[in-house]
Amino acid sequence: DRVLRELALTYSRNNDVMYNQTNRFKCKRGSGGPFPEGVTNGAYWYDLSGSMQDFNYWFSNSLEITLEVSCCKHPDPHELQQYWLDNKMSMVELLARVHMGVKGLVVNSNGWGVAGATVSVEGIEKNVSASKRGEYWRLLLPGYNYTLTASAPGFVSSDPVTVFVAEPEEGQPITATVQHLFLKSAPPVV
Repeated sequence: DRVLRELALTYSRNNDVMYNQTNRFKCKRGSGGPFPEGVTNGAYWYDLSGSMQDFNYWFSNSLEITLEVSCCKHPDPHELQQYWLDNKMSMVELLARVHMGVKGLVVNSNGWGVAGATVSVEGIEKNVSASKRGEYWRLLLPGYNYTLTASAPGFVSSDPVTVFVAEPEEGQPITATVQHLFLKSAPPVV
């Protein structure tokens, strides 16, 4: 998923030690690395099937990445302050990406939110579900057009809507593109 890679790169780009790996530092042989740009796809590094990350990705609206700030499982306590300094801006920048993409409401013809509605993005396999109040949010890379649709049992699927997710202006916070999606009740089955 391109979004997961961008989130990982956001973190590593803000940590010079992580991003500019030239050797394994204190890594033991066979522990991996150095990784180009400080990032690897975990499945390529070591295969783990059925993890909590897999479950959350497929069965919730959660996206997760694993951050390994050191290949040393138990760094010397005197090194912890430097780890904090190396990773502080990475964490802040990663948190800012929470608004990268699109958000809105899925509503019925009376303007009420449709709980559990499915929001799909054309070309992306992973769908998201609306909250109990019909709210949805989907992380998407900026700089692209995306076509969204919503669906729910008892409703006719929404018309496709194309939205552009803009790049933030220099020095401005990242904000999600707001796009509401509208569902009409399905005709009664006779």
